[in-house]
Amino acid sequence: MADMFASASLLVLAYWWIGSAAVAGALAARKRENGFAAFFVGMICGPLVMLYFMAVPAYGTRCPACGETHARMAMVCPFCARKTGQAGKRVL
Repeated sequence: MADMFASASLLVLAYWWIGSAAVAGALAARKRENGFAAFFVGMICGPLVMLYFMAVPAYGTRCPACGETHARMAMVCPFCARKTGQAGKRVL
């Protein structure tokens, strides 16, 4: 009976580990990072990668016209070719 509970807890742990890797991949893809690489590293490192992508802000800013994320210092949005108003602003 104890072996059945041990195997069930290992199965739950495995599902949680794979699920956290999938969430890390989805968060990375949403932040315009390589989602497959984040999933792969998440399979190795586990939930730490998911926590990393939850804590790190996305690189760049959103275009007010099209809503796509672009580099912070871009003067023109690469998606819709409109001026972003970021020229001359210092971004820390």
